[in-house]
Amino acid sequence: MIKVCASGGVPSVIDDPNHQEFTVRELRTIVEVAGLAERGVAAHCHGKAGIMAAPEAGVLTIEHGSHLDDEACAAMSEAGSTSTRPRRRSSVSTELSARIRSRTPGA
Repeated sequence: MIKVCASGGVPSVIDDPNHQEFTVRELRTIVEVAGLAERGVAAHCHGKAGIMAAPEAGVLTIEHGSHLDDEACAAMSEAGSTSTRPRRRSSVSTELSARIRSRTPGA
């Protein structure tokens, strides 16, 4: 399994969890190249844009999925993707991210 960051990370000070990190085309290329090595792709996704792009590109699993909703779940189901969403609310992730950024100079 190869893991990519399809959205920003919660504790990161240089990116936003809601921002998409790769285009669908780029993710498809990652999935294609991983397939050459007989590996699947997992995508770290918090924001919905990354969550929606990953299954469209053929990603097998969505890690975290903080902003999963009915539309995203339907897209994942249609594509055959799964999620490893932890048992916490997305508002916790958003709050944590805001607190970390407020304590970081230049963030």
